[in-house]
Amino acid sequence: MKRTLAFIAAAMLLATPALAEGPYKLDAKGGCHDVHGKFAAKAMCATPDPDGPYKLDAKGNCHARTGKFAAKAKCAMPR
Repeated sequence: MKRTLAFIAAAMLLATPALAEGPYKLDAKGGCHDVHGKFAAKAMCATPDPDGPYKLDAKGNCHARTGKFAAKAKCAMPR
């Protein structure tokens, strides 16, 4: 009985993945990987932009929430 419980406990520990930094992360070259090191879709590694939302000023320049200039494509509204 003790052997069976020990086996079940060991199986439960091995079945849970170690998620230290989250399930997906970018490597140095910009590739997205899952916790097992396999490539994943870039959309899985996408994180919300910390500088957003972006707004146009009166002159038509795009600015981040912090006031810094940003690319005009970031201010484009999806239609």
